[in-house]
Amino acid sequence: PQFAQCSHVDHSCTPRRKTQQDRCIAWPSFQRELPPKWLSFQRESTITHIVGAWLNSAAGLNVAFVHYKGTAPMLQDLVAGRIHLTTGSIATSAPFVKSGKLRPIALLGKDKTDLMPGMKTVAEQGLPDFDYSTWTGLLGPAGMPSPVVEKLSTEIVRIAKTSEMTSMFAKDGTLAVGSTPAEFRKFLIAETTNMKRVAQEFNIKAVDD
Repeated sequence: PQFAQCSHVDHSCTPRRKTQQDRCIAWPSFQRELPPKWLSFQRESTITHIVGAWLNSAAGLNVAFVHYKGTAPMLQDLVAGRIHLTTGSIATSAPFVKSGKLRPIALLGKDKTDLMPGMKTVAEQGLPDFDYSTWTGLLGPAGMPSPVVEKLSTEIVRIAKTSEMTSMFAKDGTLAVGSTPAEFRKFLIAETTNMKRVAQEFNIKAVDD
């Protein structure tokens, strides 16, 4: 059983060039700036590797994946210009964007965020079928009674929609979806199917650290 789902707004970032004055760079413009064959693209974990491969395929990029064990060293290399592009959460990269060290390119999901006003989604910039946001959901044991599932789901969604919770979520770009157990189950099946397809297409397999 599943109870509620939260969606975290993700986006693509690239190092900011001193000659670039725009706060946001449009996706088509960014594509014209890319080196023809040696763009590197970090991926620190399996799911972000899969999403990166999906974006690589959908946008027709020629990306070499550089893997990191953590976000901190990846951001250091991105700011320094040792890698050229990454995807990440608004919460972790917003300080670098505000300080002018990174340029946001596009939101990967369909939802906008007040934390980076004016930034368009990838879908709005020519990839209409691309839609991905990191999400968090609550699950319980397979044998949990349906009345308990429904009660927990109702209460969790109610709390998630309160002004206190929505204000807290907004600080890091999180959106309270508040899906029903049935809706979340449908979402999980679709998400798993799509991620499996991309992983198989790019031969991405789980590895031990």
